[in-house]
Amino acid sequence: MADPHLSSGPGHLPGFPVVELTIKDGGMWPTLRAGKPVWITFTAHDHLYQAGQIVIFETPFEDSGHRDSHQYWIKRIVAMAGDTIAVQAHQVLVNGVALVEPYVMEADSVEVAPTQIPPGHVWLQGDNRPSSFDSRLFGALSTNFIVGLVSRHRPDDWKTVS
Repeated sequence: MADPHLSSGPGHLPGFPVVELTIKDGGMWPTLRAGKPVWITFTAHDHLYQAGQIVIFETPFEDSGHRDSHQYWIKRIVAMAGDTIAVQAHQVLVNGVALVEPYVMEADSVEVAPTQIPPGHVWLQGDNRPSSFDSRLFGALSTNFIVGLVSRHRPDDWKTVS
């Protein structure tokens, strides 16, 4: 399964409020395409995130050798702290209600038993479910790992990502 990383260009300066990064693989396809740039707006750790937002976060795998301060992943927030998430019969359920996901081209194939998201955490999933390594496999993510929001990507119409 491909890891949905981003790579930074030579001008990447994490202290700046907005930077351009390049998508390295297809975990967020079709919303974000490999090889294309995205603009990241950095956020404070106490930022109030919302379901549906696309975020960039540091890899949470410090014990397995995957954590690298220059390695970031990108996913969509599907559920928030206090929500109960489940994936059953190829459908994502948040608090028992089927999530409408027009950005997903192929239904979910990984089943997830009902799980309540703990305080200070979010549930993240890639839009390209078959190729996405996400909360279905590593669980809810602490918002302390989130460093920013995708504020723009470069499709033909220059639409803002929400």
